Amino acid sequence: MPKYLRVAFTGNAVLTPDYPDDYQPIFGPLTAVMPGARQRRPSTFRTDPIHAQFAFLKFPYPHLVLENDEHRDADYKFPDVRDATTGLCFLEREELRLVTPASNVLTFDPTIPTHYPTTASTETEWVARWRDFALGGNARLRPGVLTGEGDYVRVVLPGGDVTASFVGEPIARIDFDYGAPYPRVYAQEIVVTLTFDDSIPSVILEALPFQGTGARPSFFEFRWYDSPEISIQFGNGSMASIENVLRGSFAGLDHEGDFDLEFEVLYDIVDCNEDDPFFRRLPVPRVISREVLRIPCIATMLEPQEEAVFASDVMTSRALVTPAVTPPVPPFAAEASVTALSAATPPSATSAASASAAMPPAATRSPAAPPHAAPGDRATALAARRSRAAASRALPQSEASAASPPAVLATSSSPTAVDLIRQPRSSRPSRRTR
Repeated sequence: MPKYLRVAFTGNAVLTPDYPDDYQPIFGPLTAVMPGARQRRPSTFRTDPIHAQFAFLKFPYPHLVLENDEHRDADYKFPDVRDATTGLCFLEREELRLVTPASNVLTFDPTIPTHYPTTASTETEWVARWRDFALGGNARLRPGVLTGEGDYVRVVLPGGDVTASFVGEPIARIDFDYGAPYPRVYAQEIVVTLTFDDSIPSVILEALPFQGTGARPSFFEFRWYDSPEISIQFGNGSMASIENVLRGSFAGLDHEGDFDLEFEVLYDIVDCNEDDPFFRRLPVPRVISREVLRIPCIATMLEPQEEAVFASDVMTSRALVTPAVTPPVPPFAAEASVTALSAATPPSATSAASASAAMPPAATRSPAAPPHAAPGDRATALAARRSRAAASRALPQSEASAASPPAVLATSSSPTAVDLIRQPRSSRPSRRTR
């Protein structure tokens, strides 16, 4: 019986790459970036202030493993420290990587939405993409965000099944008033589900602090025990948003106005052209549904623009669906990792990677039909859009069929972080502190 790790992202997080128009499987990794904004700041859009934002990880506390001082404990235990059901850790200037072997293929829910979403809806189509709501804005991540170190938190997952999620109702329609020709619904969360073999007892995330923080590397280890799945959540929001998340709702603020001014913190990590020539402002979500009293803090997806840097860390892994696992490496050792993977790549996979790298970039996505359109019209529009989708990021047909369902990677004889964390401290090799 397989086991599952469900990783949800909410509240001012940017995930890259975004999903392809044809929803075909692609190679990972999937990287999420959450900017640091821990001080109150004025809004550039209105006179209202933007509350301090905190990146966080929420998890089921009974599944957290605490066996040595490298295991990271919760910063806050909810609802009571003596009988906690939920743990919360605040994150700052660090990178978290899944080190338990897992599939490196990203798959997407291709179901065509035919009605207004509910809390049971999972269609990837509902996920917010920058090239949809900032059409013509040429949105892109700032240089170095994917590989450098700055005032943000980075989460890297090798692959998984990407779906939308709606946590609470009523579900708001949102208008960015920027490029999008109509208000539409956007997912309250983006969920990535990773599948593991039943023989794997626990899953481990390694936290690597950026230089200058004075912190040491640490680990989050979650054990399934008798449960078939573990659900964790990454987010970035104000303390009011975090309180809502702890109580089981989505990240968001009760509000008097209509705009999610907290969205502005994303421009610390995203470059986007202003809405010109009329308003000369950057996209900010505005709730259209008057019955909704809370602005949802939506997570978004953005195609990476740092191809020259990003390719060295990603394209080689995209040439393999189920390669042999090598010990996980931090970003500063990415070049050495790519060299090792290239040496282990079969000739056929290398050829596939070269062919994929030579393909032209994906075409610009045309606006989709509004969610409230008739089912027949929406299905026709989506089918036409899918037919225009570029194949530059899709797997070759033979590999795409082999990638579904995602395979669990084989283990390696080389010591990994999973092995090291279980060794007595005296027998562990020295670690490089970042």
